Amino acid sequence: MNKTNFFLKIIFVIILVYLTAFSIKWIPKITHGFTSYYTFSSLMLEGDDLTKAYNDDYFNSKVKEKVFEVSDILASNIPTNSFALAPFVWLGPKTARIVWSLFSITLFFCSLYILFKIYGIRVQKSAGLAILLLVLLWRPFYVNIALGQLYCLLLFLFSLTLWGMHKNKKIYSSLALTFVFLLKGYGVVNLIWLAVKRKWKELAFTLAFILIGILLSMFVIGFDVWKTYLTDAFAKLGKLSSMGHTAYQTINSLLMHLFVFDEKWLPHPVMNLPVNIVFIFSLLVNTSIILYVISGKAQSPGQMLLSFSAAIAAGVVTAPVAEEYHYLLFIPLFIGLGDYFYNKYLDKKRIGLLEILFFTAVLIMILPLNYKALQDSVFPIYLLAYPKLYAGLILLYVFKQSQKQYAVKGKQLSET
Repeated sequence: MNKTNFFLKIIFVIILVYLTAFSIKWIPKITHGFTSYYTFSSLMLEGDDLTKAYNDDYFNSKVKEKVFEVSDILASNIPTNSFALAPFVWLGPKTARIVWSLFSITLFFCSLYILFKIYGIRVQKSAGLAILLLVLLWRPFYVNIALGQLYCLLLFLFSLTLWGMHKNKKIYSSLALTFVFLLKGYGVVNLIWLAVKRKWKELAFTLAFILIGILLSMFVIGFDVWKTYLTDAFAKLGKLSSMGHTAYQTINSLLMHLFVFDEKWLPHPVMNLPVNIVFIFSLLVNTSIILYVISGKAQSPGQMLLSFSAAIAAGVVTAPVAEEYHYLLFIPLFIGLGDYFYNKYLDKKRIGLLEILFFTAVLIMILPLNYKALQDSVFPIYLLAYPKLYAGLILLYVFKQSQKQYAVKGKQLSET
C-alpha cells in the first residue's frame, strides 16, 4: 500500500507540472468565451443598452473594439451574466484574463476541498489520491482554463450548495444555488430535484432569492434587457441549426443532427423534420432523463448528496447547448461515485459491469478527443462525434444502478 501511495504521489507531481505548463501557455491568451463575459460586463458597467448585446453583429463589434481581434457572441447568456466579470473589467482585457483564470483555478481547488470533505474522502489514502488524480486529468477543466470560462466558479457554487445541504444550512445552500442561476441560468434541474425530494424550504428560499436578484438587477440593467432576452435569445434556445453542431455535447444537438437539415450546419440528417417537432421531441427525451435521474428515494445523507450531484450533471446533458467545458459540473458526481465504488470493492473484492462502465466513462471524459472533426461526416459516422455526451449518460446510468444496489444492500442489512 505504501508503494502504491508513493507511486500515486509521483504521478500527482507530474500532473501538477503538466497543469502548470498548460496554464502558463493558455492563461495569457485572449480567447472566445472569456471575451463574451468580459465584453458583457464592460457594457453593463458603461451603462450601455444591453438589449443591443443580443444582436450578434453589434455584440461582436463591441468584442473587437474592447478585446482585440477576437470574434464572439453573447448567444443565450442570461442578462445577470453581465455581473460575472464586473470585478475584473477595470484591469483591462489581458490582465483581467490572467487574474480571472488564476482566480478560477483557485476556486477549482477550493471546490475539490469541499467535495472531498463532504464525501469524507481522505487524499492521504491511496483511494482518495487516485480520485484526486483523475479529477486533475478531467479534460473539461483544461478547456475551461484555455477559454477563460465560467464553470470553475459554477462548480464552486454548486459545491457550496452541497456543503450547505450536508451541514443543513438551508440559507447558504439556497444562496449558492441562486448565484448559479443568476450567473449562467444553470440549476433548473436542481430546482426540480428540490421539489421532487420535498425540500420545500430550500426551494422557497432559492426561488425567492432568484426573484429578488432579478428585480434588483433591473435597477442596474433595466427591464427591457430581460424582455429582449426572453423574446430573442431564450425563445431560440435549442432551435437554431447551429446548435446541432457537434461542439454541443447534448441530447438536443444529437437529435438535431439526426433529424434537421441545414446546408451549412446539418447537411446529412437521417430524416428531415420541422425544427419545432425535433425541439418538442428533445424536450420529451430530456424531461424523461431528468425524471429518471431524480426519481427514487435516497437511503442515506451521502446518497442524498450523490443524488443532488447527479441532478447537477443531468442539467448538462439536457441543456439546450453545452460544450465540453460544461462537463466540469460532472465532478461532484464522479467524486461521489468514485468513493462508492472504492468502498464497494473493499466489501466484495471484485469488479463488475458497473465498475467497467464507470471507468470507461471517466476515461472518455479525460481523453482530449477531436470529435468536432466529425461535424460534416455522414450518418452513422457522426454518431461518434458525441463522446462526452455518451460518457455523461453512462455516468448517470451508473449512478441510478448504484442507488438500486445501495437500496438492496440496506434492505438486506435490515432483514438480518
